[in-house]
Amino acid sequence: NLGVGITNPNKKLTVALPQTANTIMETMRLTTTGSYSSSGSTNAGASLSFGQYADTYPDWQIAQIAGIRTGNNWGGSLVFHTNSNSAQGDLSEKMRITHDGNVGIGTTSPDSSHKLTLKTSAVGGDWILGQQADGGQGIRLGADTNDNAYFELGTASASSNILLYTNGKSYINNTEGFGIGTASP
Repeated sequence: NLGVGITNPNKKLTVALPQTANTIMETMRLTTTGSYSSSGSTNAGASLSFGQYADTYPDWQIAQIAGIRTGNNWGGSLVFHTNSNSAQGDLSEKMRITHDGNVGIGTTSPDSSHKLTLKTSAVGGDWILGQQADGGQGIRLGADTNDNAYFELGTASASSNILLYTNGKSYINNTEGFGIGTASP
């Protein structure tokens, strides 16, 4: 075990420094070197890469977290990449936290008018919050293949949910039901 700033490390690498009360301590820095270039430093920066089986697959990258420069000044973003499952080094960005606090999942450019942007590559995709192991869901947001947006509370079954749909098929249903735009909710 290797220790930096500690005499008895209990992991392969332990980096430590004395704590200062109520202060975030810069314990380790990953950085780049070379000549500064304003045009060449956008979306560039240091990263922490995760791999597996280095003796057999030295180039296999499973995931990566990078700190990159964004914007025209001192702005930085934190980006998360995962392997897309087609090659050892086939990393693609899956999430970004921008310098102004916006979060994008499935997009490299979160909408600046929203704090959280979720994007799916599928036509008619949706996002589920609170999905249970049996497929039941708490909140579901999305759009169908005709770009009609919907908001659903309840389960995946139409018999016990609330559905607000932009194409007029909105209803509240629990075997009895109240419908707007439908005769049989």
